[in-house]
Amino acid sequence: MTYQYPNIINEVFKDRHGYSFDTVPGAFIDAIFNEPKFPETAKFRKAKWITHESKIPWLVLDLPEFDWKACYDEAMSVYDEAIQHRSNDYDENDPNDYGHRGWRSLTLHGLGKHISQHWDAKDVVEAGFKFNNEDEARKAYHWTEIADKCPKTVEMIKSIPGYFTYDRVRYMFLEPGGFITPHNDYEHDKLGPLNISLNNPENCYFKMITDNAYVPWKPGRFIKMNVGHKHAVMNDTDEVRVHMIVHGQYGGSDYEDLILNSWKKINE
Repeated sequence: MTYQYPNIINEVFKDRHGYSFDTVPGAFIDAIFNEPKFPETAKFRKAKWITHESKIPWLVLDLPEFDWKACYDEAMSVYDEAIQHRSNDYDENDPNDYGHRGWRSLTLHGLGKHISQHWDAKDVVEAGFKFNNEDEARKAYHWTEIADKCPKTVEMIKSIPGYFTYDRVRYMFLEPGGFITPHNDYEHDKLGPLNISLNNPENCYFKMITDNAYVPWKPGRFIKMNVGHKHAVMNDTDEVRVHMIVHGQYGGSDYEDLILNSWKKINE
């Protein structure tokens, strides 16, 4: 591609063409060798260690393939309704402003189709939403009109084991030539939201900078992300990248089995 990128993006992704996705990030090797010995009956404790204590940068979930192309088509059918994500962070029209480019969001479940940030974020408060705590916000979450237009996607989301409530469920678009500058979403070092790729064009890269590793995306893949690690994204293609991010409350035996089976795949 012939897109121009700021120096920080060029620097972060300068090794992209020589990177091998067969590379095993050091954090995985450390976690494998440092894994405690758990009794067979300690499923909850082991699953919690994997997600909260192992310090791995991501976990590819061992889930059946779904009709990602149908879900991608639904996403693109509502693409024109997406808005600039995190608009208070930067001025996208100012080429000298350090920030992201071409990052768009659209909410299927949350406070509204154009309310995509956390319940206490500045943008959300300025939109008139005021909550004292997360429990209050959760009572206001609902499936938006975007969900009504995307039934196959909603069906797919509801099929994921372990979720008993949903918080924010969003499409996250990255336009051709778009980028997301280096950042981390929180300070703790554990797996967080679920990211689902509905496509991932060749030459679109998601780098975990903390680990000097590229996330092995492919269409239809579910990955629990440790976004406490610094990361950045570059879409050096002529296609819109379409991912989803799912926040919610989860747990139970099915969820524990999913985490344990997914971790076992890494060890095979």
